Amino acid sequence: MLRKVRIKKIAKVHSGATPDTKTREYWDGNIPWITPLDLSVLSSRYIDRGVRSITESGFKNSSTSKFPTNSVIISSRAPIGLLAIPTLLETTINQGCKAIECTKDINNLWLFYYLSTQINYLNRLGGGTTFKEISKNDLEELEILVPSIKVQNNIVDIIGTIDEKIECNEKYITVLKNKSKLIYGSDCSEIVSINKLVSIQTGKEDANFAVPNGSYKFFTCAEQSSLCEDYKYEGKNILLAGNGTFNVNHYCGKFNAYQRTYIIKPFNEYDYGLLYFGIKSYVGNLVSSSTGSIVKFIGIDDVKNIKVKKLSPHMKLVLLSNLNRIDVLLDEIETLSQMKKTLLPLLLNEQVAIL
Repeated sequence: MLRKVRIKKIAKVHSGATPDTKTREYWDGNIPWITPLDLSVLSSRYIDRGVRSITESGFKNSSTSKFPTNSVIISSRAPIGLLAIPTLLETTINQGCKAIECTKDINNLWLFYYLSTQINYLNRLGGGTTFKEISKNDLEELEILVPSIKVQNNIVDIIGTIDEKIECNEKYITVLKNKSKLIYGSDCSEIVSINKLVSIQTGKEDANFAVPNGSYKFFTCAEQSSLCEDYKYEGKNILLAGNGTFNVNHYCGKFNAYQRTYIIKPFNEYDYGLLYFGIKSYVGNLVSSSTGSIVKFIGIDDVKNIKVKKLSPHMKLVLLSNLNRIDVLLDEIETLSQMKKTLLPLLLNEQVAIL
């Protein structure tokens, strides 16, 4: 049975602050200090520390709050709705975050999952002219539908199992990428232009080609791909952003691409791993040779002249094996994420029974 309650009845909402940045003794202590930027780079539900930490003196001389592990951290601006669970006994936040400390009747992971489905609503609540922000009062007055603690725990067990597998896959992907980077970097082979190893095309679509619930990947110059309703390319390809940070992606399947994205397809699929890790290692050179006063960009000739190492067959096979395994893990993550996206609202609204 769901009951509608305001968050202030089941939790304590904490605000954050920044100690004086000019006072050195306030910084680099043992107290975690979390900002929206720290939340934005998380690939897990949990956070232990951010980029910076504060001292006890810094805490006492600011208006930030300490809160325990039975809490949920949420970014309250720039943007609204990034979430994490603190893992250390005492954590603090800056003014761009709020922390919701749960009572014994609320599983903080359940609240984490619940809030993850309310991001659009929270953004509509946000006020402000320069950027949207939700206040402490907004969160305290937010009405949520709460089941019994038993049902909360069951939901956490079910969705948590999916998240644990996703997080395990992401950790394994990081290991494989780091190993491959070391393998590629340790070989002192001669170099060759990729123009001899690949075909190169440029995407044709503009940004409006993306749709929220498309059937195919749509690669732009952003780090994360979008979705679209039609595909033009397929197979194993390397995707290189033609402007911005020149991020490099890889994909095996059907997809489409933005007009400033380069689609690099190996003549020989055996070179797939070599090309991905080789192009990744060459990005610094692209940054140095790029042009443009505001947004840096590269042209087709810059892409043709990318240099990669001419590795031994064994080394190429290792890199190919690693990248193929990464592709499988990414497919699993996508399937699990879609399962979670479908199942979580049904569980939260008690539309499916938990046995």
